[in-house]
Formats: sequence, C-alpha cells, structure tokens
Amino acid sequence: AIENLVKLQSVEFDQRLLPFQRSLSFEKYYENALEFCHYLAEPRGLKNAEQEVLRGLFEGLCETIRDHPKALCHFDYGAHNLALAPGGKIHLLDFQDACYESYARDLASLLNDRDMDLLLGESVQAIGYNSFLEKKGWAKDGAEAGLFHMHYLQYLLHWDFRVSGRFALL
Repeated sequence: AIENLVKLQSVEFDQRLLPFQRSLSFEKYYENALEFCHYLAEPRGLKNAEQEVLRGLFEGLCETIRDHPKALCHFDYGAHNLALAPGGKIHLLDFQDACYESYARDLASLLNDRDMDLLLGESVQAIGYNSFLEKKGWAKDGAEAGLFHMHYLQYLLHWDFRVSGRFALL
C-alpha cells in the first residue's frame, strides 16, 4: 500500500486531468475545522473567548496546510479502498475524490483513519511511516523528512478537528 501511494504521488502534474483541477481552498479547510466548534465544543459550553482562540488557531493551521507541497491524492486512501489480488498484489479502488492535495493527506489517512492507528499499533504504524520516507528517498533524519513530518502532524491535527466534529454531529 505504501509503494502504491508513492507511485500515485509520483504522477506528474497535468492540468488537463480532472484530479489536478481540484484542490481544497483555505475556506474549505477552515469550514472543515470549524465542525469541531459547531458540533462538539459549542454544545458542550465553549465560551466566546475560547472560540476566538480556536478560530485563530484554525486560520493559521488552514493557511499552512493550504500551502503544503501538493501531489496527486486519492483522498480516501484507507484499507477499505485497497483490494488484495491473487499473488499479493494490492489494487487501489474508488478514485471519485482524487484531487491535487497535501502530500501528507493519503499517508495520514492510511495510517490513522477509521481507528487504523489503534488497529496497527505504534510499532506497525512507525514501520509504514518509515517505509514511506524510504520509498520517497528521504533520510529519516534529513531535512525533507523533517519537513514532511511537520506537515504530516499538521494535517493529522486538522483532520482530527474535522472528524471529531463530524462524528459528534452524526
């Protein structure tokens, strides 16, 4: 799955292809992050001053994520969209949400969405993460890996705000 992700991200940008014409805007990122406030924190008594602090945090986080390096992104890269074929080959399914997005998005999804982080455990999750760095050709202690790690954590934080709000709504 990690190897397939690296191959997906290596597809060269081509404006003629639909996925490269779609990307999330600051406004969409911000709207997604605000779901935490609207559906989880406000119903539990979030004060106005606290809400303003969160909105400021979300603005900075969303601006940062919007400016991450981008790559072709499946945008739902999880075990539920991977099929194991005879011989052990893994196929990726369901490209309806493919877009030009943060290069951290799909790895964050693969290793964390739908409680995958709990199912994998820290050691297997670290193996997947380090495998991604290796297949990208980035030394674990190198500048590219350090920058990616920061972007990965930023994306995870944003996604956790969105998902916790959305699950509270549902």
